[in-house]
Amino acid sequence: MPKTSPENVSRSVRPHDSAMWPQRTDVDGILEPAVSLELDGATVRLVREFRCDGVPFLRTSAWSEDYEDPSSASDAYQALSHQQDSFSYWSVGATAIGTAWLTPIVSPLVSEHLLEREQARANAEREAEEARVLAAQELAAAAKITAYYKMLKKRFAITLEYGTANGRFWSIGFDEAWERDRFWDWFSWQTERFQEFAECMQGGDRLDLERKLLKEMLVTEQTVKKQGLGAGGRRPLRFWRGEV
Repeated sequence: MPKTSPENVSRSVRPHDSAMWPQRTDVDGILEPAVSLELDGATVRLVREFRCDGVPFLRTSAWSEDYEDPSSASDAYQALSHQQDSFSYWSVGATAIGTAWLTPIVSPLVSEHLLEREQARANAEREAEEARVLAAQELAAAAKITAYYKMLKKRFAITLEYGTANGRFWSIGFDEAWERDRFWDWFSWQTERFQEFAECMQGGDRLDLERKLLKEMLVTEQTVKKQGLGAGGRRPLRFWRGEV
């Protein structure tokens, strides 16, 4: 619950101090009325006072409310602090009609303040959660590896790229489109190994990984042919479904 700092709470003074009041008629003292809100433990008060040359010399409580605990009183104080334009009107009405007149006016304002604060807290939590989810999604998207068909240096290439700008970390190029497609017939079934290939690149170079994958592709083609499941022609794995 919000707590009120000492500088936001009016200090109490003696109801009457003759030393603060001009003692001679030839002394010009500026008499000013004022109304302030005070927090005292579990009590909130609306105080009317008179000031002489800016110094309080007479104070009286126009209205007060005792709350269940200091925390609840602090909530009420914070809520009513936003209504300073109404302090004078409230103090006159409470003094003339009685404090029971002001309490029903004040209570809804306090309740509304608590509701708005709770809504603001809920909104902040929701926005924080949305930001967390978005950050997680962006991180996942950045870490995702995707294979692409591309033309690189006039060659038919297949690339592996992270989901970020300039995320390409490996590529293999072919002179003919059918050669690329032949490799793709095998490579397209290796998506679960893309992270493994990325890790290979951390300790090796592009050609090392290229040789490794081409060798695996050829071994697979030979195995499929021996099983009589190959499509024949330039693309023996064209209708292969990833099973060996």
